Amino acid sequence: MTQPTLWDAVGVRHCPVPLTVDDERKLFADWIEANPLLVEQMEGWALTLESRTGRVEVNGLFFLARSFSDYKIVPVKFEDDSGKAHEYGLNNTFRALFSRYLLKKYPSMHIELRRSKFDEEGA
Repeated sequence: MTQPTLWDAVGVRHCPVPLTVDDERKLFADWIEANPLLVEQMEGWALTLESRTGRVEVNGLFFLARSFSDYKIVPVKFEDDSGKAHEYGLNNTFRALFSRYLLKKYPSMHIELRRSKFDEEGA
């Protein structure tokens, strides 16, 4: 059992490194919650891209968010088991999760999904 740390007082998630699939999902959900305006802007870009090209490439959305967004990316902080602090900004592992997030919100959106570790039930 780990001792409580200063991070506990500020609400930072504890995650083992390497991250588990479940921890990555939780960090992604935290990231969505921490970046509502950026996520809204990315959704808008996705809808625009789909209407103009008939498909959405999430990699392109991440490029736009990093390069041209009107909003600062708010990283999600977490601490590993050894007490080292980490920040998860717009991490590339989020692309698979963001694709699935968009498809859940917009089921008819045309996004080509690749097989992902996030597809495994219970993973």
